[in-house]
Order: sequence, then structure tokens, then C-alpha cells
Amino acid sequence: NGGSIVFNNTVLFANDGLTFNVDSGGSVDINSTLTITGGVNILNINGNLEIENLIANGGSQQINTGTTGVIRVINNAAFNSGDAGSASFTIDGGGKFLINGNLDVGNTGGTYTVNGVLAVGGTITGNGATRLPSSPPHIYIGDEADPILPIVLNYFNAYCNKTSVILTWQTASELNNNYFTIERSVDAVNFNAIATIKGAGTSKNELNYSFADKFPLTGKSYYR
Repeated sequence: NGGSIVFNNTVLFANDGLTFNVDSGGSVDINSTLTITGGVNILNINGNLEIENLIANGGSQQINTGTTGVIRVINNAAFNSGDAGSASFTIDGGGKFLINGNLDVGNTGGTYTVNGVLAVGGTITGNGATRLPSSPPHIYIGDEADPILPIVLNYFNAYCNKTSVILTWQTASELNNNYFTIERSVDAVNFNAIATIKGAGTSKNELNYSFADKFPLTGKSYYR
């Protein structure tokens, strides 16, 4: 709860009745594979969970994001991989399940509920894919997923400082992130780029950025 845990080796949850919670503000990094198997185990992610690979199989494994939860898989995720079971995931509104590689939703069992954002940089395979909503706006696959995969953003703020507008933002993590483009609008519809800020490439630390718009528009402005 507000803290951080880092695992540098493979993590195995192979118990019956295990519940693992990452509260809002908390962060867990697993620099290898997370495997969840056997019995009934539940992961509730309201903070940030970042892992190299995710495998959930056998028993009834449940992986849930709350309204503020972000699960980020650097490579691939597989549900019911090699075992019959009912591994499932639920993404609440506001939550994000970001997978850089492929998602295998298996052939048996699980239910998949997407009310937040599911982004898969590769492909979604398995007969279980039929349980996913057919084409909601919050599921992004392949090239469509690219715009939201490079970073996990903690906040983006703007405030006035005499004759300038100061923009500040913080990333929780970055993956091959080349740069940020700052855009401004007078109507929140039509945006124009006003600056490019170099990204950190790949980072698992919180990083802070800022930019000063020294020639702001008159009246109300919108930034992104």
C-alpha cells in the first residue's frame, strides 16, 4: 500500500486460496515470469504490476484490476496454458491490462470481462477469445495498441506561472519510449504540437518531466 516490491527471479503462486493485493499507490515489479496455478488464487491489482511474462493455468485463477490498476506484461501472457482450468481476468473501468506481446486466452474455462482497457501489441489466440467482447472501443490489438503501450503515466498537470504555463508529468515506467509530443488546443478538439520532449527509453523507475509554454494562448487552453 504505497510501497514497492521488486522480484528479480521467477515468481510462482501455486496455492489454494491465495489472495494477493496491490493497493492504489503500490508497485510490484517481477523481472521474470509470474506463474499462477493450482486451486483458487486471486490477484487484485489497484496499483501497478509489471512482469516479463504471465502464465495462469489450472484451478480457478482470477486476475482483476480495480479502477486505478495497471497490469503491464513486457512479453506474453497465457491463460489455461497447457492445463484445463478456468483462469480469467476482469479489467474494471479505469483499469488497464497492457501486453506488449501476445495473449493466449486458452481453450477452456475462464471468463474475460473488459470494462477498462485491454491492449495487446501482438495477437489474441485461443478458443477462449470468443468470450471476449467482439469489438469494443477499449480493446486494442496490434498496431492499434502501440500508442498506449510505451509508458504508464502517473499524472499530467498544468498550472499558470505569471506569463507561462508549466506542464509537469510523471511516468511509473517506460518501455522503448523515444519521446513525448506536447500538444495544445483552444477548444479541446483541434490540437497542435508545440514541443517534443525526449523520453527515457526503458525505465522501471518513476521519472519526472516538465515543459514551460512561454507563449500561451489568450484565454482558456487545453494540453495533452
